[in-house]
Amino acid sequence: MINNPIFLAVVVCVGLTVQGQSAENLLSSTESYITNMAAQGDIADLQAEFPQETNNWIVPSAFLDRLLTTTNYVVQRKGIRIRHAIFTSDLDLQSAEINCDTCLCDCRFAQNVNFKESHFSRNLVLKGSHFAGVANFSGIKLNGLMSLESATFERDVLLNDSHIGGNLEAQNIHCLGSNDFTRAVIGGDLTMLGSTNEGIVDVRFAKIGGNLEIGAIFKDGFNAVHTIVRGLLGASNVQFTNPTAEVSFNAVQVDGLANFNNAIFSGPVDFKGARISDQFQASGSQFLNPTNVANFNSMTVGGHCFFGGATFSLSSG
Repeated sequence: MINNPIFLAVVVCVGLTVQGQSAENLLSSTESYITNMAAQGDIADLQAEFPQETNNWIVPSAFLDRLLTTTNYVVQRKGIRIRHAIFTSDLDLQSAEINCDTCLCDCRFAQNVNFKESHFSRNLVLKGSHFAGVANFSGIKLNGLMSLESATFERDVLLNDSHIGGNLEAQNIHCLGSNDFTRAVIGGDLTMLGSTNEGIVDVRFAKIGGNLEIGAIFKDGFNAVHTIVRGLLGASNVQFTNPTAEVSFNAVQVDGLANFNNAIFSGPVDFKGARISDQFQASGSQFLNPTNVANFNSMTVGGHCFFGGATFSLSSG
């Protein structure tokens, strides 16, 4: 039996090196490129690296899982940044612990994506990516921010019960399914400016530590019942285009002002019991549904209300 600690240390080091070399030799050219770029702290842009070899843009979901969840000091410190990858199978990172900045930008996810109850100790950036399946972020926890800017979602986006320490950036997204933010806790802003939402957007019981910015297009219902906004509610130029879908801010609490200037409400509107600490601005807004009440009963406003130039095609309560 060998008890020399120096000899044992050398054996262990050599074993790790051989093991690492064997694992590296098993990687595809795409996987090797991503691994090397991550070690250097650089962006792995598959389209730029393999401009004529689209097959090399395909990344196995299992490889990404290992890359994000396997203990690796270099990756944890410098993060994973991948552009123009194609994931052809389901990506399942449910309950995963991910300790690095993660950027999967301009990628295409051909199947379902499951980040349910996963924990990111830093930021998650999915800017410009395309999701063909359900995007499940239910119960996700992020210490940093989450960016979905300019992403496209063909099916539902689930962010219910999520906890996001920083901002949730969803500006310029296009969502063909529903958006579920119910009971989400967001430390910073929730921004949906410039987005187009084909399905219902549900923000009920969410707690937003900063501003709620919804200057966007909503083609179905919008539900912000009992939502708490610690900053301002920015909804200037918002368009609610469905004449039958309800827009509800019932019992919403806004610690700043609420700006609905030049907003378009095509269907029923409910502000009953809303509490606005500062001004309520609705100058130039259009309330267009002639058969339903615009309900402002029991709404309280700490500052002035402005309806200059607003159009009411319906009765108001």
